[in-house]
Amino acid sequence: MATGLLKILAHCVCFLPRHLDIEFPEEYRKEILCYLYCHQNEDGGWGFRIEGHNNMFCTTLNYICMRILGEGRDDGSDNASARGRKWILDRGGVTSGRLGFQII
Repeated sequence: MATGLLKILAHCVCFLPRHLDIEFPEEYRKEILCYLYCHQNEDGGWGFRIEGHNNMFCTTLNYICMRILGEGRDDGSDNASARGRKWILDRGGVTSGRLGFQII
C-alpha cells in the first residue's frame, strides 16, 4: 500500500504543477505559499497550530504542498523548502513519525 501512495505523490509532485495554472491563478499560488512561509517555525517544521510544536505529519504535508505549487527543493522564502526537507530528514524521514504516515 505504501508503494501505491508514493507513486501517487510522485505523480502529483512531478506532473500536477504543469496544470495548476488552470486550477489556481498565479495570485492564489503566491498567497498560499506566503501563508506557508509565514507559519513555518524557526527550525523548519510546521505544527498543527500556528506557532505550535512541529510534527512530522504537518511538516510533510506542508512540504508536499509547496512542491506541488511549484517550489523547487531549495526554493522559497528564506529557503523554506530546504529547511522543511532538512527538518524531515533530521528526524529519520517521513515514516519515522508516530502518527499518520506509519499507517501507510
